[in-house]
Amino acid sequence: MDLGSAVPAPRRRIRDRTSQACNRCRATKIRCDNQAPACSPCRAKKLECIRDPRGQSANSSKRALTLEQRLKEMEASLQVLPTQPGLAKSAAENQSKSSPAGINSMPKTSSDVAIEKSVSSEYNHQHIASANPRVSDLKIPCRDQPTRPTLMDSTEVPVLRLTKDKVVERRNTIRDSVSPKRLYMPMFPKAEVILLAEMFFEEINTPLPLFHVASFMALCQGELPVDGCSENPAWWACLNAVVAMAIQLKTMNDAFRTVSDFSWSLFKNAFAVYPELMENEPTILSVQALLSMAMFLSGTTDTKTMSLLLLSAVEMIRALELHKEFVESDLDPVEGEQRRRIFWVAFLLEKTISIHSGSPSALLDGGFEVNFPAKDPPDGLGNVTISGRTGKVNIFLLRIRLGIIESQVEKCLLCVNASANFDQHLQDGLFELRCQLEAWRESLPLEIQPGYNAGLTPAVEPNSLVLIILHCEFYRCIDMIEMALTLSLSQASRNRGAEGLSGRFSETAARCTIRVLRNVKSPTYTELWRLLPYPLWATITLLSRVLETPGDSRAASDVNLIMFFVQFLHKMQKEGCDLGKFVDGCTVLLWIAKIAVREAQNGLQSQTRSQATNSLPRMSSGSDSGTFIQTFSAMLVASNHLRLAQGLIGNVTNLNIEASAIFSNAFQALVKDTNGLYSLGPESLQPRSYGFSS
Repeated sequence: MDLGSAVPAPRRRIRDRTSQACNRCRATKIRCDNQAPACSPCRAKKLECIRDPRGQSANSSKRALTLEQRLKEMEASLQVLPTQPGLAKSAAENQSKSSPAGINSMPKTSSDVAIEKSVSSEYNHQHIASANPRVSDLKIPCRDQPTRPTLMDSTEVPVLRLTKDKVVERRNTIRDSVSPKRLYMPMFPKAEVILLAEMFFEEINTPLPLFHVASFMALCQGELPVDGCSENPAWWACLNAVVAMAIQLKTMNDAFRTVSDFSWSLFKNAFAVYPELMENEPTILSVQALLSMAMFLSGTTDTKTMSLLLLSAVEMIRALELHKEFVESDLDPVEGEQRRRIFWVAFLLEKTISIHSGSPSALLDGGFEVNFPAKDPPDGLGNVTISGRTGKVNIFLLRIRLGIIESQVEKCLLCVNASANFDQHLQDGLFELRCQLEAWRESLPLEIQPGYNAGLTPAVEPNSLVLIILHCEFYRCIDMIEMALTLSLSQASRNRGAEGLSGRFSETAARCTIRVLRNVKSPTYTELWRLLPYPLWATITLLSRVLETPGDSRAASDVNLIMFFVQFLHKMQKEGCDLGKFVDGCTVLLWIAKIAVREAQNGLQSQTRSQATNSLPRMSSGSDSGTFIQTFSAMLVASNHLRLAQGLIGNVTNLNIEASAIFSNAFQALVKDTNGLYSLGPESLQPRSYGFSS
């Protein structure tokens, strides 16, 4: 009986159509029209139409019988293989005769097992093919044919062989500690440490009270570790960070690079326990350790690691609920006051980083409910004596109140950047914040009120630089408000008279920021570096204004202010501060401002333009000074000057790239850093100079 005639006609047609279909249509189970050179589905998807060659057998029963016969022969050959006369035995005997006796007793390695498996599979395949010639006629997939992709070849798969000896050996290498503590430099003797700690509390902890003095000194007297084996990693980190900042504070500027090796080694002692601080349960001392390390880095170019430490501190603050007022009645008043101080110190540090980088604050996300610190605390922390007055002013509380206004302005600025439409409610809020800022200024004593025409009136001691930074923060807040107003006001609102607000107050704030440098006497190098971002921002703002309107009546005076800042930098450089790259960059900005004003005064005459082109520091070929100034001015106007200043002196990658892209033509004469970007940060403040990679 013909098997083909037994199949119904519809099924036979389906079977024939399936057998004639291309590989892709058969795999996806869709109908193939068998067109040449490609079927319709493959042509529609622009795929290669592949068909396996199939024999056109007239009698399907003969084909089935042939396949059945071949399968029987294959089964017979597989059954004969194990009974071949002593294949495995002879191979083992030959190996034992040709090899020393000791080799067979050795345990096989993973590579030996893998080689044996590959050789055995190859031998079996060759023997089957030679034993039965018909088996060799069968098609066996090879590596050259398209098959399913694999991760690696079978011969590359590692074979793991664990013996008892290897398990014992591996177990002995296991360490209990996840991150063993590393000591980069031993701690100083106790008497020297106490002396350095007292310097820290007098100069740094007074305006920014992170530690309770009596509690810290009690720990120094009783629990001072002299090596890296302290049982409390938080205390070890606090101690090293405090001593490191005290060393920087009392170092002569001309010897800063040499002594910084000691301070950075102590900081690395503190940072070495960072994993333990994050693994252990959060404590108040752990928060103080993270904040003290961040305070140390605020005097360097490593804003990236500083941001990491502040974010970790914020997480611990929320875990300990330091962002909420503690309402238990039995809490010691001293402890309650210290909890508030720690929160507000973190607030001030984190706010500065978020404003300069243009990123939202992590501490303000979710809100906080903490009372202000005491205005006149018994220990006197936060108070600064003002020359010519019998009283004191709480500089810590003043910075907190100003910081709250800045944080609200920052929120408005972020909302303006996120919204494309004009918001009257947001504009009203900005004007209200401007009134609050003016009220804050008037609440200060007359001796230290920031003015709009000059800096500090009298000489303030002993922490005059702290008050100068307070004034710079005030002017920075003015600039932020005006920046938000500029972005939020519509063209109609500007025509109604609001246009003068933004430009006038922003320029005034920049001018006052540079003028306030007249009150800076002889700061230490790290104190100066904490101050420099503000006049650098002011210089970029004035340069942008000069390039935008070089013929304005105030343009020449703005150039003189930039020149005064450059002269101030030269003065500090002569005193031993490493400011070579910073001076070079600001000198280039001064030259550009001078050229813009000169061209405006000379009416853009061709002779003057040629001289100006030669004076510009290596501008790109094929561009004159007018084109360069016009392009450079457009980029500055459309940029956040605080972010640009931070990008030139910090190590946050996205800010560095943004600043380098804008100043690339202007700074062509300067040397790029190791990342191929322009940076004004000195090598003596770079973490990589001390073996610390951020």
